[in-house]
Amino acid sequence: MMSDRKVAVLTGASSGMGLATAREMARRGYDLVLSSRQPEAAADEIRSAFGVRVEAVAGSIAEPDLAARLAAAAQEMGGARALVLNHGGPPVKPMMALTDEDWSGAFETMVVGPLRVMRALVPQMQAAAGGRVLAISSFTVKSPWAGSGDP
Repeated sequence: MMSDRKVAVLTGASSGMGLATAREMARRGYDLVLSSRQPEAAADEIRSAFGVRVEAVAGSIAEPDLAARLAAAAQEMGGARALVLNHGGPPVKPMMALTDEDWSGAFETMVVGPLRVMRALVPQMQAAAGGRVLAISSFTVKSPWAGSGDP
């Protein structure tokens, strides 16, 4: 059952651009599901400052079960109407120094994890006849950092 209140789910929401986005969405009246490795302090701050409902879900977007936990938290609040996928880019080191584990971790963080979260939350938006998904990643994905191609 959908609520009249707008619910937004944000990943990487405990600092930087993710936290700034969460604050702005709360200012605009969204209830929030915040996710990061340590989301509790951000959730407490936003609850106190804006008086909106905030659920903190700890985890990394690369964790296979995070999507289901985010979807359950959003559904409990009335269903997601917005999803902000905010996550970093690949490890910052020369390309030839990246290990198989570095590549696998980056792929999980930048591709597989966000797809899992979208698959879990978009049906809630469809049930509400609409919603928005915004994906934010590292600028280095588009514009490599100095030395990234050096062997």
